[in-house]
Amino acid sequence: MPLDFVNLKLTAGILLVLAGIAIGFMAAMNANQHFLNAGIGVAVIGVILMAFSEKKRFEHLILPYHESLKRIAEFTEVKKAVYIPPFGNFTSVAVFLAASNEFEIDISRLDLNSPFVSGREKEMGILLEAPGKEILKKFEEYAEIDLSNYGIGISEICSSVLKALELADKVEIEENGDLKITISGAKVDFCSDDCKLIQCPICSSVLSATAKAIGELIAVDDFRVGDKIEIRVKKLGGIERWM
Repeated sequence: MPLDFVNLKLTAGILLVLAGIAIGFMAAMNANQHFLNAGIGVAVIGVILMAFSEKKRFEHLILPYHESLKRIAEFTEVKKAVYIPPFGNFTSVAVFLAASNEFEIDISRLDLNSPFVSGREKEMGILLEAPGKEILKKFEEYAEIDLSNYGIGISEICSSVLKALELADKVEIEENGDLKITISGAKVDFCSDDCKLIQCPICSSVLSATAKAIGELIAVDDFRVGDKIEIRVKKLGGIERWM
């Protein structure tokens, strides 16, 4: 790939991340529904663009974006991340950042054009397209199929694609009632237990793929960082249960 083209993609990615962060903060401070979603969406596109054009700089460049999302989560008092598989007009996986650990989700009320979900405390939260949306597309391009209801065998596809993109080495998914997701060799060093509230595109892509592949809503219950990233995930049932 020509160097000038790589630099162009890198520059464009940086500008998109900076613009997205600025828009996201302004929107959060002013409770502007449309601009918060737009800001995070712009930042995600920038991060993916940078990751695919300059992998060695991925961690350095994604860190400001990830920290900004975590600050927005803290500002809005997010308690739990819930991944929602595609349904109806939702063509991709969404993530609901619940404001209560005892959350209730009324699927019929959700609208990606209105990310701030109001109502009773248990119903409140933020609805966004999952940060791992673009990498999830790469999973499906690699597999050459729609991954809906594929099952936990999705781990092999995730492993192959993330390794090819030099973003992680291996993904394993164990099922024993609920799920344990293990990501080995993630090419980032900034993961912490705080990531259980909001995940970077790497972990989000695996959670998104899992929700879509098992056809259920899933909630991040625990997030542990050591030699590997371990994510404990609670299965919440299919869309029909939440209608």
